[in-house]
Amino acid sequence: MRGNPKALAFAFLLIAGCTGVRGLQRDLASPEWEVRYSAATKLQELSLNKDTIGLLFTAMDDPAPRVRHRAARTLARLLSDSSAAAVCDRASGASDTVKRAVIEGVARAQTPEEATPFLTEMCTDPTRDIRLAAARALRGSTDAAKVEKLLGVWQHETDEEIRTAALVSASYPAESARKDKKLLSCYKDIIRRAPAMLRNPQILRAAGDLRIADAEPHLLELMTDAELRYIAIEGLGKVRSQKAVPALLELLKRDESWVMNRQVCAALGRIRAPEAARALAGYFVESNPQRDRDQWDRTLFITTAMAGIGGKEVFEAFASQITEKNRRDFALYGLHVMTGASVVRRENRWMYTWKGIQRLWREWWREHKDEVAQKLEREAEEETGQ
Repeated sequence: MRGNPKALAFAFLLIAGCTGVRGLQRDLASPEWEVRYSAATKLQELSLNKDTIGLLFTAMDDPAPRVRHRAARTLARLLSDSSAAAVCDRASGASDTVKRAVIEGVARAQTPEEATPFLTEMCTDPTRDIRLAAARALRGSTDAAKVEKLLGVWQHETDEEIRTAALVSASYPAESARKDKKLLSCYKDIIRRAPAMLRNPQILRAAGDLRIADAEPHLLELMTDAELRYIAIEGLGKVRSQKAVPALLELLKRDESWVMNRQVCAALGRIRAPEAARALAGYFVESNPQRDRDQWDRTLFITTAMAGIGGKEVFEAFASQITEKNRRDFALYGLHVMTGASVVRRENRWMYTWKGIQRLWREWWREHKDEVAQKLEREAEEETGQ
């Protein structure tokens, strides 16, 4: 009886099974892609060693796209900090298909730090797609050694997309990148000689994350750009631009969308300008969070920004609304975030009236307002890394 070759292949697979490295090696050489696909899946049941890495590379070089994709996913699932280096060592001399799969695998498995030597080597690979993938994958690495290599790519690479990917990857994690003088000098040089590059969203966001103060005039200008406004506002908040406050308050007044309201309030909360506190307090007292969900969100964003700024006007705005049914929850939340305190004991909450709670907060404020000012000042210093 003559049967279907594919059905016979699957029947054999079910009967014999893929047992051990030899069985998988045999199945990866099968003429049927379904058998090779099953073997690539079975590889995830084994631990990574020199034999299984070789089999994975064989599967990642398979002529069938499904097999290659399955093998790449298997690799990402098996990768760990202890195995990434071994895989990368073997991948350096492999085919372009395997190199790309390994780069994507270490990025997906979030093990780029262990793979940093391999990824930096791939940044100079003859194949353009491999250089680009490696430059992007290095963003997740916390190894400080990557910065010098990536800046070298930025300076000598001719492909603009790869240059940009290298510069952006060198900028993260931002906390440590802010201390790299060469990197900061590179951004300042861009602002001085080629400010049009800030219109690239990736570079624009990185400049904000690095808190490049020289970028402030360009960030202010880009607030008028509908496509880049959102990122520019984020950057203005991170560089704590006092000059941006009037424009940000005007945007909040226009109430364009809840997304824009959230971004504007986050920036104002970082900038911590006294004039912003005054305006936000007015918006808060006039808010109507019960009208619809967008207004509820807007009131919450304003509350959070006010709590970050603090001060007498913010306290008075919150305290005055404790007796207002529509805004009392926001007011109490804002007071708690701003001060870190609570004046009402949970077990006796039923004993208090809203006017009584308002009175307790005013008494507490008279005694602790200086402590709150110091707390907010410490938080601002921690956020800016000073």
